[in-house]
Amino acid sequence: MDELHVVPVGGGESNRLSAGDRRLSGLAWMPDGREIVFSSRRGMPQQLWNVSASGGTPRALPLVGEGTVWPAISRTGHRLAYVRSTFDTNIWRLDLPREPNSSSGHPLKLIASTWRDNNPQYSPDGTKVAFVSDRAGSLDLWVTNADGSSPFQLTSQGAQSTPRWSPDGRRIAFASFANSNENIFVIDAEGGATKPITTGPANHNSPCWSSDGRWIYFTSNRTGKAEIWRAPAEGGSESQMTHQGGWAPQESPDGKMIYYQKQFSETAIWKIPPEGGVESPVLESATVANLYLWQPFNDDIYFVQRVRNSSISTEDRIQFFDFATQMITTLGRLEKRANLGLSISPDRRKVIFTQIDQDEHDIMLVENFR
Repeated sequence: MDELHVVPVGGGESNRLSAGDRRLSGLAWMPDGREIVFSSRRGMPQQLWNVSASGGTPRALPLVGEGTVWPAISRTGHRLAYVRSTFDTNIWRLDLPREPNSSSGHPLKLIASTWRDNNPQYSPDGTKVAFVSDRAGSLDLWVTNADGSSPFQLTSQGAQSTPRWSPDGRRIAFASFANSNENIFVIDAEGGATKPITTGPANHNSPCWSSDGRWIYFTSNRTGKAEIWRAPAEGGSESQMTHQGGWAPQESPDGKMIYYQKQFSETAIWKIPPEGGVESPVLESATVANLYLWQPFNDDIYFVQRVRNSSISTEDRIQFFDFATQMITTLGRLEKRANLGLSISPDRRKVIFTQIDQDEHDIMLVENFR
């Protein structure tokens, strides 16, 4: 999570104006120095917010809509310029090769709309896929058959992310942004009321279940920085797992290790035993392209690596890392960039992932802003 601070030019204590932001993408002062306009995903859609320079609750600027970044304000304050981004992500499927170094075929668009579809995860039996989409107007949880048919909306509160199936396939844990912070909830896979797992003013996100279904691991910034915590799936006291930073935990199927990234932008993968202990790096020689673009098993990890082809171009590859041999094998090459989500089918024959299919930007101008 990002934070917005103000500090006197001559030095002194900083004043925090906002917390729990994601992707702070530009800010602009009003000419009188009393207010700041900034771009953030604090409410999930990236949009512009306004906050007093002396503190207070940020408020959204609805006149410019979603997908707005990098604001600039004229000297008189009457004009606001910003960048409007059109960002469409869809979920694709790739058949994995049966033998090393054999062809993986071509990716197939599996779940798509004209809006964002991301964060896919196969159900434990491989018959369903949970994902996040704003096709109905806000980011909510959806479930579809494994072939992409018969999608149905599971939640309607908006600002949802990272759905994760319980080991028995009966429940789904997810993060929800409300009242200026994120918390972890659980919902039945068929729908119904949501049950809170975490509460409080801190931000909690990126949940995952333990292999026995007793625990839910998640990221929390309650100590001042993102760390891995866990809570009983049926409710109870929460405990801290990491102390040197932790994001996006995933437990191995045998329950012997928790894998995670250190920071939101971290590209290496680390591990720690569920009972606690010394953390150690697992994958440092290759960089993971983005958060959530990897999945561990007992003896190996699948991940997306962004490989530089030249000084101006890169290629995303689906890679396989074997713990025993320490070898990386390329399983597939993607035509476009992957983003927010990768899931391997239970039989390991397919991989689904989020791909950025449209990423366009326009400069917009608002007259008579103030």
